[in-house]
Amino acid sequence: MLNLALFVLLAAPAGYDSADGKVRAKVPIARPVKRSGPKKETVGRKELLDDRRALVVSALELEPGASAPEGTDFAALVAGELKASKTLRLVMAENCVALDCMRKAAAAQESVHLMFATLGADGRLTLLLNELPGRGLLRKRVSAPLEAKDQFDAGTIVALRSILGLGSPQEGLFEPDPKVVQKPFVSEDLAAADARQKRIEAGTYTVYAGAGLFGLGLSLGMMATINASQWRSMSFRNGDGAYREQIRGVASGRALASDLLLVGGLLAGGGGYYWQRRAVAGPGGAMTAGWGQDTWQEPEPQTEPALEPTTDSDEDKSR
Repeated sequence: MLNLALFVLLAAPAGYDSADGKVRAKVPIARPVKRSGPKKETVGRKELLDDRRALVVSALELEPGASAPEGTDFAALVAGELKASKTLRLVMAENCVALDCMRKAAAAQESVHLMFATLGADGRLTLLLNELPGRGLLRKRVSAPLEAKDQFDAGTIVALRSILGLGSPQEGLFEPDPKVVQKPFVSEDLAAADARQKRIEAGTYTVYAGAGLFGLGLSLGMMATINASQWRSMSFRNGDGAYREQIRGVASGRALASDLLLVGGLLAGGGGYYWQRRAVAGPGGAMTAGWGQDTWQEPEPQTEPALEPTTDSDEDKSR
């Protein structure tokens, strides 16, 4: 009986038991809704904009007689170091070392920061960071002689990190290198330290001036000695009496000028040296014999350690 009912149900037409004999779909068919108006264009995937500062780097310029170690690739080293930078975007100017070519490359990237790389005949790598137009030369780094590939790679990485501040809070902040000035003493402010620095320079120049006066006095003294010798060799019997007296007057005048210059040079040089040493010693400091800005204080060690190349390879870690 059950089989008969199932057979009747399956064999019934599609419109059986419906009011109008038409098919009724139990599940509505999802049809696209037609909308009036202009069709919207398909929005493509937007490209990510790189807002990092563009840095235009020149190709490695070889001076006459210079040659890079075999197997080195300066462009690859620079690209590898700047790849992870969050503030700098590398723009490598291939086959470009001249200033005009670098200016055009920077203008195309709307950048004012250029870095020139030069390898000297002695194997030293020189990096120059410029702001053109603007403040001109900002920083300069010169490496030790790089004779082998490993030395070249390590020296290039150290110079790059130093001149660009890679990996430090100053990365991408292209400010000129601070000038090396003498650190003020504890008991004086910056204005007093600046005034003392000017006294050191004035004392140094006074010593130079005294040395010049002393040298000029020696020259005049030698000329006076020659004139005096000429005066002694002359005789009244040859009818040179008037000329002899003239030579005597010239010798006396030059001797007097020589003495004045010698004494003035000694006083100026000694006074300038004393002035310089007092200014170098500072307030309450003991005077020391020497030259320049050496002080009785011990020089302080560097606060920032030297940068060393580090990579993920075991070879560089062992180094």
